[in-house]
Amino acid sequence: MLHEIICLSFLFVIPAAVAVEAKFGCRTPNRSSTKFGARNARRSIPLAFTPPSFQIPLFTATPKIVPSKVEGTTISLPNFEELFGRIQTVSPLARHLINGGDGGLDAMDSEDVFEWKLVDKNKKGSRIDKIENFQEKNSPIIRFRTSIEGPCVPERFANFLMDSESRKKWDVSIAQVYEAFPIYDLDMANIILGPKLGDCSRLGVGYCQTKQSVVSPREQLTLCGIQDFKNGGAIIWGTEMEDSENHLFPPGKRHVRARSHIFSSTLTPTGPNSFDVEYVLQLSIGGSVPTFMHAPVITETVSQMFSYAKKYFAGGENGDLAKYICAKKSLQNVLQNRESILLPH
Repeated sequence: MLHEIICLSFLFVIPAAVAVEAKFGCRTPNRSSTKFGARNARRSIPLAFTPPSFQIPLFTATPKIVPSKVEGTTISLPNFEELFGRIQTVSPLARHLINGGDGGLDAMDSEDVFEWKLVDKNKKGSRIDKIENFQEKNSPIIRFRTSIEGPCVPERFANFLMDSESRKKWDVSIAQVYEAFPIYDLDMANIILGPKLGDCSRLGVGYCQTKQSVVSPREQLTLCGIQDFKNGGAIIWGTEMEDSENHLFPPGKRHVRARSHIFSSTLTPTGPNSFDVEYVLQLSIGGSVPTFMHAPVITETVSQMFSYAKKYFAGGENGDLAKYICAKKSLQNVLQNRESILLPH
């Protein structure tokens, strides 16, 4: 069974048995078919950036350091230009969103730098692709694409990944997942990230641990964030913290470390009540789990997550999402009224 981990309360898949052997190919850009229904939207510019080499370390020897909300604790930040360059290279939808494109999978430029192999697709347009042994890390990178009916509310998509109670509704392997060290100042994060990458609405370090199953428990320590964009879309992203940050692990017994090399989940509205998702993950399970098991286990687990997501977002007027949106609007109205009382008349 695969286990997912999420930082800042975000997601990173940690399977119990997983993998796939590997050959990874780099080639001239390939335009992959999305087979999604046509929608009127502004298209992004084909490969309007220079793909990174993937050879530059994400965390330098002297990284930028920012304070967390936990007193006496700081967070080391990665090279964001390299990180989001990698995300844009493997996720055309993320590239489309960052470049200011509207619409979803059908509107994006789908050129690929790497050779992806089709794993599965259905008549509704959902598809799964992978690259074996991506960047020689003995683990596949897997990309999921699908459409979801319901309003695009990115923080709720992140929540059922990062909130333990929500997570347990679809992931039986999760033991605990929580945000351990949120950044103290989001304004500082946005200055460091720059304006092109949207508005950072959340950033921090999170911890995740899976249960004992056919394999021993796994754990992860990840830096994750949410970048919100003007069209209502968002990129939920994450990467594993370096070993130099192991002091951020909670006290107690250590478990086998799993590592997320690339994680991004891009959501883009395609209408008032629909949105597309492109979810990309490369996870090293750690331990002695044979590599040929990675891709099947991750594929099954992420598919379960999407099944849960589709039911949640299509819940209708009496669903949990509708209740959340209503409560959020009520809170905003209260805050606005309080503000107006305090302002001079």
